[in-house]
Amino acid sequence: MSEASAVPPAATGPEPGFLSKIFGLYFGPKEAFGHIVRKPSFWLPLVLFVIIQLAFMAVWMNKMDVMEFLRIQAEASGKPFQPPPPQAMGFVRGIFWASTLIFGPIMLFVFGAVYLFIFRFFYASEVTFKQSMAILTHTVLATSLVTTPLMIAVFFLKGDWNLPPQEVLQANPSLFFEKDEIAKPLWATLSSLDLFMFWLLFLLAVGYGVAARRTTASAFWGVASVWFVLTAGKILWSFF
Repeated sequence: MSEASAVPPAATGPEPGFLSKIFGLYFGPKEAFGHIVRKPSFWLPLVLFVIIQLAFMAVWMNKMDVMEFLRIQAEASGKPFQPPPPQAMGFVRGIFWASTLIFGPIMLFVFGAVYLFIFRFFYASEVTFKQSMAILTHTVLATSLVTTPLMIAVFFLKGDWNLPPQEVLQANPSLFFEKDEIAKPLWATLSSLDLFMFWLLFLLAVGYGVAARRTTASAFWGVASVWFVLTAGKILWSFF
């Protein structure tokens, strides 16, 4: 029996509601993705994901000192800090908001297209762009509903809102080291081995496995290939 024929078809039966699909990703992701790819829709989860990110940005920007944040980032990169003029602070804040409102959704469309290419070309499946985006947006929404409140909680516990959000919720081996005590490439490697990232990759593998009629293990390599490339780029960049 071929691998594709060994995978059950998309879920049948009554169509669950949107919230049922989201909660299904926590407790029965294969069945939930079966419903998602059968009638793919991505605009609602995309909009809700952006709203969650904007809500986090509102809390973070209200607590964070932009000048101090920029100084910490400059020192971390080994560059002298050149503070922007006071009249430019509104523009700097606007960049933060634009990165959430514009750049985030654009990147989701880019990743949706990349995964579509991978599963159409390398897996010879019939995954559609709408299915690819539905899998991706439902996954990032489900994970952000967990990680965003956790990030805010950690910020409150630390009492330091000037840290980069991606470094606050550390579910990886970098938790046991200070960033300035180990080599940058090693830090980049350890911080990439993140539990929440692996959870996201697992959900994507389940979703694309259902859509492409492959096993989760088989689909995982297609999903993880993008992570491998991005991680390699992150490690190489850390040498400079």
